[in-house]
Amino acid sequence: MRNAIYLLVSLGVMSISFASCAQNPPKHAEKQDFKRVPDVLVRSVQGDTVRLSTLYKQAPVLLSVYLGVGCPMCVMSMKQLSQHAYRFKSYGWQVVGLSNDAPEDNQVALDKPSLDSSFIQPGGKFEIELLSDSDHRAMEALGCYRRNLDTERHGMFLIDTTGAIRFERIDRRPFQDWAMLTDSMKAIGTNRGK
Repeated sequence: MRNAIYLLVSLGVMSISFASCAQNPPKHAEKQDFKRVPDVLVRSVQGDTVRLSTLYKQAPVLLSVYLGVGCPMCVMSMKQLSQHAYRFKSYGWQVVGLSNDAPEDNQVALDKPSLDSSFIQPGGKFEIELLSDSDHRAMEALGCYRRNLDTERHGMFLIDTTGAIRFERIDRRPFQDWAMLTDSMKAIGTNRGK
């Protein structure tokens, strides 16, 4: 008899708890909290200092972190990304590459189509703005460089106009799922903070 009463009381407490949850569901943030892109300084191909925030405030940014022109996988991946960049730009996105190469090395990769380390294929155009992070500060802040181990990783980021990182992939190999990027860009859109 005591067990039956205990069972009835327990069931009553559980039903009150469920009813309470139904009336007062747990509060979730209305807007998802995204990791923010660090506002660090990098350099353009011309050697000018650029803040990352000046880029994403103009339009959302697809940021590809690569390991420089000395990485054959990176060169191939950047050439492929450039082939998709025109379409990505038509969705309202900027396409930017960031490496530890010095600005002058980036310029050589753009000027010499005959080199193996060139991004330009003969007769082709390169649709990606290149930035230099020779001190690894931006790459470290993004999680693509571990200073204590002196190791680099490839990264692909979609950054909205508020500086929120809406998509991130960091790996030992360059990211090349262009269909996923297309779908992600369309889902994010180009609206500020949405």
